[in-house]
Amino acid sequence: MKSVILWLFVALLLDTAGVGTVQQLSDEKKLEALSDIRRELACYCGCSLTVEDCLRSMRCSESSKLSEQVIEYDKAGKTKAEIIQAMVATYGETILSAPTKKGLNLAAWVLPFLALGVGGVVALVVVRKWRSQSGSMGGAAARAATEAASGANVDPYMQKVEDELKQLER
Repeated sequence: MKSVILWLFVALLLDTAGVGTVQQLSDEKKLEALSDIRRELACYCGCSLTVEDCLRSMRCSESSKLSEQVIEYDKAGKTKAEIIQAMVATYGETILSAPTKKGLNLAAWVLPFLALGVGGVVALVVVRKWRSQSGSMGGAAARAATEAASGANVDPYMQKVEDELKQLER
């Protein structure tokens, strides 16, 4: 009889511990889900942080108010998408920490990469053009150096300067 009571006590203890663990895991998942939602919302206080980041660093009245609204929507049984839609309906798309990937907002996602690509192509073309010009100028400079070394000065202005220098030396 004592062993049966002992087994029942152990079973009850394990069952209670298991329920507490499940409850704790459920609460942690709920907190993580709420944090994910708050990371997708921008704070209105002017700090340019998400609601989650502003709550952790500054605790302004705006982030607290927005967080309370998210918690209320969650208590009402709304999903993450429904909560975000409700916040957008209340505050407009500016409440989102990142623009949606639809319609005109798609330009905010595509244009920076497009500009980077076009800028890279333009820079490549300019560098190649400079290289080809410097190569042809290098050949002209080499010819001028060869002519100067050989004494054959073709430039009439240089010839006139040399003549005037010789007259000054006399």
